[in-house]
Amino acid sequence: MLGLRRLPAVSGRLAPEVTSVSAASSHSAVFFRTLQILVQQGPVRLQKLSAPDTGPGIVFPSCDSLVTGIVELRLERPEAKNAIGKEMLQGLRSAIQEVEADTAANVVLVTSSVPKVFCAGADLKERRLMGPSEVRDFVNSLRSTFSSFELLSDFWKFRKSMVMKSETLDKAIQANVHFACILNCILTDKCCINSPIDVNFCIMFKQALSIPTIAVVEGVAFGGGLELALSCDLRICGSDFNLHQSYAYGNRFGKDAKFSLPETGLAIIPGAGGTQRLPRIVGRSRAKELIFTGRRFDAVEAVTMGVVNYCVPAGDAYQKALELAREINQKGPLAVKMAKKAIDQGAEVDLPSALVVEEECYQQVLHTEDRLEGLAAFAEKRKPIYKGK
Repeated sequence: MLGLRRLPAVSGRLAPEVTSVSAASSHSAVFFRTLQILVQQGPVRLQKLSAPDTGPGIVFPSCDSLVTGIVELRLERPEAKNAIGKEMLQGLRSAIQEVEADTAANVVLVTSSVPKVFCAGADLKERRLMGPSEVRDFVNSLRSTFSSFELLSDFWKFRKSMVMKSETLDKAIQANVHFACILNCILTDKCCINSPIDVNFCIMFKQALSIPTIAVVEGVAFGGGLELALSCDLRICGSDFNLHQSYAYGNRFGKDAKFSLPETGLAIIPGAGGTQRLPRIVGRSRAKELIFTGRRFDAVEAVTMGVVNYCVPAGDAYQKALELAREINQKGPLAVKMAKKAIDQGAEVDLPSALVVEEECYQQVLHTEDRLEGLAAFAEKRKPIYKGK
């Protein structure tokens, strides 16, 4: 099946005899689509999938609802294998701000237009020209940008650290008041704090994406490229790896090793979230081994460890991601956002606190028009039409 990178106007392949989407399975039923470019910031392109113009004899029932709300963030720097430099970083930040401002966006696909490359990591040629302070500022900015693909998981960890560092009860209460001011700033735009650090903290979480993000990895994801993928909610990869042949011949790798955090080989550490996100996914011991050695690992090992959600044949990763995006896109948008928030926040606290987070998120969807529409659609045996209200 063709991916969109290889055939830009088509999201897949229609069997010649199929004249209706309803006549095909969910895996073979695919459709033509067009793209509306939202942002073209240097090597980063942001584009929105839109409904197709149907041809004669072809029927696409409810196709508009399948794709409306899916946004694609595409890395386009082939001459440097999508290495992340200043221009790409700025492009990523601009794209994130654009998506968060778009109330119709429900899912983001993070993809690459470069064959066999997702992202090769940092632009080391550019890095060589930077001084230590400039490197520090760049890495800090990159870290906060990648954090924007998540919601508020680190926010609650920040609150906990503020309280735990307090030496007395009065200071703990003061820390909670300070935390409340930051939360008020984030939610209402009314800042009651003056610290530049806290203001930047608020800005970062204001920019955080509340909608699901899916990384589409075809080819290498090294260093910052893997860190970018890890910051997404879901990860899909494509590989020519043959598990049975590999074990039969004693070779653990397919054609290419695709994943690595090689920073220790450059006498640095993963600085854009890799030391924190990887152990949360694969466990401390495995993460330490991968980071200490910087070794490369293949797609099958990645899916076995949980680094990626799905491993599909090479060239099919985009189609699989689009399939997942369409499924998510048909669910209640507010419910998906609150589910992401509950999971991300709850994972950073103890179970009793996490259940309180869940209760708060459930409360947010309790009085929505979408919840009533879901119940009505169930009773009337039809598909619900959600409006995000």
